[in-house]
Amino acid sequence: MSSRRNASESDKDETSSASPSSSPSTAAALEGMAEAIEKGAHLPSVDERIKHALECPCVKPLRDTSCGEEFDMALTCFMKADEATRASDCADRFVALHQCMVKHSEEFKEFAEELVKHKNVEGPAQV
Repeated sequence: MSSRRNASESDKDETSSASPSSSPSTAAALEGMAEAIEKGAHLPSVDERIKHALECPCVKPLRDTSCGEEFDMALTCFMKADEATRASDCADRFVALHQCMVKHSEEFKEFAEELVKHKNVEGPAQV
């Protein structure tokens, strides 16, 4: 997590991830995925890095949703794919994750609201 975050933001994240019924926020999802990938970067094999990433508590809120399996498959594909072809290699996995999230939209209401709120933002993600 960024050191520039204030205590109320931190409390909000802890509260939302502590409750199994709360939906993951966009920022929390991006931070969790980035942290999960980074934590296992030192491991020698891609399978070990994937296993380590999926065990990270930082992605638990996403894995504990109705779309946990789709998330696991998308993250696994992302980590296994060559950087140059990642978008085309993993598109079907991310489409399946998106479809699952649409199907279970009430579970992802906060996530969807954040996406709509930031739909016209350009440039790299700011988390």
